[in-house]
Amino acid sequence: SLDVARFNARFEAPQVQVGMPLGDGRALALHHQGERTRAAIARLSPRDAATLGEVERRYCETVETALLPALFQPPADSELRSRLEATPAGRELLAWARQSPQEVVDGLFTDEAVRSLFLSQFPLPYGVPDDAPGLGLVAALVLSGAEEYSFCGGGSHVLAQALWRSILVRRGSAALSEDISITFR
Repeated sequence: SLDVARFNARFEAPQVQVGMPLGDGRALALHHQGERTRAAIARLSPRDAATLGEVERRYCETVETALLPALFQPPADSELRSRLEATPAGRELLAWARQSPQEVVDGLFTDEAVRSLFLSQFPLPYGVPDDAPGLGLVAALVLSGAEEYSFCGGGSHVLAQALWRSILVRRGSAALSEDISITFR
């Protein structure tokens, strides 16, 4: 661990993670707590709120134990597939993998505003177009409630300084104003 908190970097997770104004003057929000998100959705669509609760109950553990770790230390494709094939929920998520995020969301939710709220989460921070085939597993990250959005208190420069200091304390080196070239193969 780089222990960036030691160097004044702190991460904060706001209670309202994402908000979306609706044309009729109301708003829909993703909250830090799943029950508050479900309550907000229930005002528009009780069925969609119940569906989200079922998705969270069914898939959160698999997302936390198989998908989230794979984001930070990617396993071999066969290892991730084996982890997912080991449980009924994992096998269902593998079926999502063949779909686009939009196909997953459209298959689960009926209310247009609810679908729009979730679909708006794929381009940022994941960089995934909602109609990209074969990326339906990204929907599991958004819908399961296993991941939360946070920001670095004080701004990104605080995080950059904390990372710099953490590296230097460990006798690492860092360079300023260096030209970097990247070659894609």
